[in-house]
Formats: sequence, structure tokens, C-alpha cells
Amino acid sequence: YIQAIDGEKDPRNLLIIFKSSLLVIHHLPIDNFAEDLFEVSACYFPIDFTPPANDPHHITRDDLVNSLRSVLCATHLFAESCLPLLMEKLSSDVHSAKIDSLLTLAAGSEVYRRVILEHLEQVWATIRNEVYQSVSEAVEEACHVAVRSITRSLSLVTKNVDGKSSLLQWVELILRDCQRHFSSPDLKLLPPTSQLLYCVAEGSGDVML
Repeated sequence: YIQAIDGEKDPRNLLIIFKSSLLVIHHLPIDNFAEDLFEVSACYFPIDFTPPANDPHHITRDDLVNSLRSVLCATHLFAESCLPLLMEKLSSDVHSAKIDSLLTLAAGSEVYRRVILEHLEQVWATIRNEVYQSVSEAVEEACHVAVRSITRSLSLVTKNVDGKSSLLQWVELILRDCQRHFSSPDLKLLPPTSQLLYCVAEGSGDVML
């Protein structure tokens, strides 16, 4: 199967491949070839596709993006490889790559939870930098989606192996960086800081830290 789909470029076939890969992931034991399946799928990330004028197939970039995202977020076996990929693409100067990375991180926040916990500081630092340095409202909103989703995912875990709440670790990281902006005479970072904290509150719901 992996040899058959490797290198495919026709968007019509890619949609079929992504759907087929989901079936393979959900119904077959893929432990022994998870890395290979991830590589032949992740090579398309982020999707770079502009449909030709008057395309009779009506395939859009969003169709491909959403189908590929479903594959990348379909199993925890992809987490070790996918999280570094998302962090790397977030450093891109291309806004669509940043947005795709953030929304994929959000979509996979529960599946990737263990790996996110292992790299919590890096994940937060990357999102924080995008929020405070962003010149794009779309990128900033994607950051908010990611923060809400990660917060919600971590709220489902009661304790880490060290006995500390996963959610508390995440919130402490965010508060550490956000608090100084409330006492700073420069108020320009106050609105994005307040929005980040609002997203944390939304994501955590009624969970007690």
C-alpha cells in the first residue's frame, strides 16, 4: 500500500489516498509501518495547491488540507514525528503554513497529548511568539484555537507521573509570561495577552486546578 501511494500528485487521487489511509489506520495494525505511512502522508504537508481555472472536479485546497489533517491526527503513533514537523512549519514565513500547523496541532491535541506534555515549554513558546509577533489576524486566531484545544485536552488528564496536574503545568507556563504584560507601562501587548488568558479559561471549562 505504501509503495502504491508514494509520490502521488494528482489531487483527485490524493483525496482517495487520504480516505484510504484513514481506513488503514483505523482497521489494521500499523505499528510496524507507522513511520513509513506517516512519511508518505506528511510529505504533502502543508498543502500547496491552487485549483486550475474552471476545474471540472471542483477540488479545493481546503478539501486536501482537511483530508490530510484527518490522516495526520488519526493515531498517536504519528505524534513523535508530527509534532516536530508542526513546530518546524510554524517557523515558516508563509502564513498558510503557520495556520495549517496550528490548526493541525489543535485537531491532534488529544491524540498527541503525551508528546505535547513532553515538549510543553516549546509548544507554548512557539504559540506565544506567533501571538505577540503576528501581523496576521488569521494566524493569531489559529493560535487561539490551538491554545483552547490544548487546554481542553490537558484538562482531561488528572495527574502526571510526577503527581502534578498537566493542566496546571500548562497554565503556569502561560501565566508566567502573561503576568508581566499586565504591569508593563507599554499596553500594546495587553489585548493579545487578555485574549490568550480568555482562551485558556474557555478551554479549561469547569476544571479545578
